[in-house]
Amino acid sequence: MANEPVKFAMIGVTQPHAAGYAETLLQMPEAEIVAGYDWVDLDLVRQGLPGQLREMPLYDDVATLLDRERPEAVVICMPPSQTPALIELAVSCGIHIIAEKPCARSATEFLPAADAISKSGVTFSTGFLRHFYPVAIEMRRIIAEGLLGELMSAEISMVTANVQRRNPAHWFFRREMTGGGVLHWLGCHWIDLINFVTGAEATEVSAILDTLSGEAIDVEDVAAVTLRYDNKMIGSIHCVYGLDKGSDQISIGVRGTKGWLHWDGVGPELAIRSTHPSWSSAPTRTLRFEADDAPGYGGEMGMNGIRQFISSFRDGAPPPFTTADLLRVLDVLDAAEASSASGKRVTVARSSETSAE
Repeated sequence: MANEPVKFAMIGVTQPHAAGYAETLLQMPEAEIVAGYDWVDLDLVRQGLPGQLREMPLYDDVATLLDRERPEAVVICMPPSQTPALIELAVSCGIHIIAEKPCARSATEFLPAADAISKSGVTFSTGFLRHFYPVAIEMRRIIAEGLLGELMSAEISMVTANVQRRNPAHWFFRREMTGGGVLHWLGCHWIDLINFVTGAEATEVSAILDTLSGEAIDVEDVAAVTLRYDNKMIGSIHCVYGLDKGSDQISIGVRGTKGWLHWDGVGPELAIRSTHPSWSSAPTRTLRFEADDAPGYGGEMGMNGIRQFISSFRDGAPPPFTTADLLRVLDVLDAAEASSASGKRVTVARSSETSAE
């Protein structure tokens, strides 16, 4: 079994990122997609599948799929309102889980799934793939080695395709399905990235979330969030569904008492300045990494994330993510919602500690 491909089932094949996950798995000899589920017309679903998957079994009931196909792992690409229950169902069958972020509408909704995962010993992973980007890994190393000194600020801005381009009728823009808008769907990446590269945790949040596109949606399409971290650093995250054409506009910066770094969030270059003595010969540098042109969700980095996911339950390697990683993000999303609604600064909960008890 250890040398055989891992049998994956796709739970939700019409969600936009599901196609990317499927393309990634199809590139990997260590993985095999054996079945899929969706709640829309299965004949239409089949027509939209890649040629390699046109003949695979499709189900309109997840429990039946899991019972008949017995996959070793699932990729869950479903609305956040449905994801926690599907995780618990997979856990009850002893199946390892990749669940598309943010995995729940709130931390409270995710806690039963986190508890089930903890008690079962199955491996859990999610879609924060920048943990596997060489640039983000280098950022983490630079900060950990003290080359930026004491951290003062971290700021991330993302302007992306507007609501009209994304289809305002999609369930992405229904609060009952998602719990929130641009901050939940995309801002979660940036909340996680700051945690990952700095090692700091948010303690307070002040946020303004609003719907300004004029489209008939009930989630935010503009979000501005300020965060205080446990190392006293101040962070800011700004996300907008605001482009009628063109590629995303992303800017990521971290600043400390001895320098700064900057990345565009996608490309292979990282700009750094450090006045640390070890950099005295060249205080300002641009590091360039090999461009990632691989297909699928996250390219080669997506494959690396899935490889580590597989290795965690096949070989005993550390899992790529933990439920605590996700709960830290969900706690910030909850605090941002509460802050925007109240107009006040909100203390971030610690659901990950509750889950660990």
